[in-house]
Amino acid sequence: MSQTNGNSSTPVIAIISAVGLSVALFFVFTLPNSKDDDLADGRADGARGTAGDLPPSEIETPPAIVPDPEPVPAPEPPVKVEKFASPKELVASLAERLSEREFDAVVELVGEQVLAEPRALGFLHAFQVAGYVPQPTSTFAEIGDMDEMNRWALYTVPPAGGGETPAPGARERIVIDVTRAPEVGWKVAGIHVPGALRELAIEAGAPVADRGKEFPLDRADPLFVADDFVNSLLSQNFEKALSLCGDKVPDEKIAGLCMVFEEGEFRMLRDKPLTTTSLGAAKAAAWVFARVRSEKLGIDGEFAVELKVDEENGWEVENVNIESMLQDFVKGSEAGRVPYTPIKTNPDGGETLVLYFEYDKAELLPRSLRQIDILSRILKADPEKTLNIGGHADALGPDEYNRRLSGERGLAVRAALVMFGVPESQIEVTAFGEAKPWKQNTSEDGTDNPEGRQHNRRAEIYLNF
Repeated sequence: MSQTNGNSSTPVIAIISAVGLSVALFFVFTLPNSKDDDLADGRADGARGTAGDLPPSEIETPPAIVPDPEPVPAPEPPVKVEKFASPKELVASLAERLSEREFDAVVELVGEQVLAEPRALGFLHAFQVAGYVPQPTSTFAEIGDMDEMNRWALYTVPPAGGGETPAPGARERIVIDVTRAPEVGWKVAGIHVPGALRELAIEAGAPVADRGKEFPLDRADPLFVADDFVNSLLSQNFEKALSLCGDKVPDEKIAGLCMVFEEGEFRMLRDKPLTTTSLGAAKAAAWVFARVRSEKLGIDGEFAVELKVDEENGWEVENVNIESMLQDFVKGSEAGRVPYTPIKTNPDGGETLVLYFEYDKAELLPRSLRQIDILSRILKADPEKTLNIGGHADALGPDEYNRRLSGERGLAVRAALVMFGVPESQIEVTAFGEAKPWKQNTSEDGTDNPEGRQHNRRAEIYLNF
């Protein structure tokens, strides 16, 4: 019995020892690894294990989820704003871009709003399609000022040939209005395209915008009319100048102005040639001061043109004040030998044209022939127009001699008119001798007055129209 019991306890002890060893191994190795795995799994998907299963010292705060940053767009390059220190600089830049055919730059400079205006119709078409280019010489010139606006002329010429081209040499003038702008100094405020270029665009299918009740371009505002009027005088275009005048402006004054400008070879000053003032609240009247220069005589002149709005025709010349300019002109002309005041105001009203002669002579001076040429064009344009020529002499010599001499002077003027193509039926001559002096032949002390006698050796021309 005792032997049997001793033998049976050995296996039991071995089993108990094996179990104890397994438990010890479990707690030493397996259990800690199991907790780490559960914690890792809990961090992954929350399905196994929680932070509450761990002691506070072992709880790890998961990192915050930071969204990917949105891409930052690259900064746009700053818009380059071209600034112009003067109107001339702006117009020169526009002319250069047109010459280089940089039309996108032209649109940017001028502005789409300005190009969409009715008066700008045909501007881009003239250069892009019709092939016009800025005139190589004398590309642009200042016209003048009106209110806050400065006006310039841009001269263009058609292409040499081929394609859609007008006759070569047909120069067209596009008018550019510019005004001050804080951000760029000066900017284009308006474009006025002449009729020929507008018609080219219309024929090509350009839509015609409604211009409303606007007047034609040459009557649109006082500066347009004054510019056209003064340039007509400077070129001795009597008919054109007269067409811009109202009924109150006598034909004699216009003809006389043509003669003054032709004799003195006057030209408009380049800087501020025309300045508009006193438009008034109703903007129905204005004064435009014109500045001209004679290189021949070495003098500058200024005269005023009064303008008003006619409801039918637009702006027109109402009066021309040239007295101060005539005084300067006479001082600079050949007054030492033969005076030259081509317009004479009569005491009874009205004005007459005056031609002068040398002492004791009835031959016309070259200057007088140029004046008569202008007169002939006036008369030939309308056969119904007539004129009277009054011959005059100074007080030296017998009365009968002076009457005959004055008659010869009147006849010399008539002969010159006939030579220029005027029928004799339109001309009447009267000899006054020394009976109607313009200036005094003698001074107050009774001595001779040579300057007065110079003005009395004349022929006066009265226009009956």
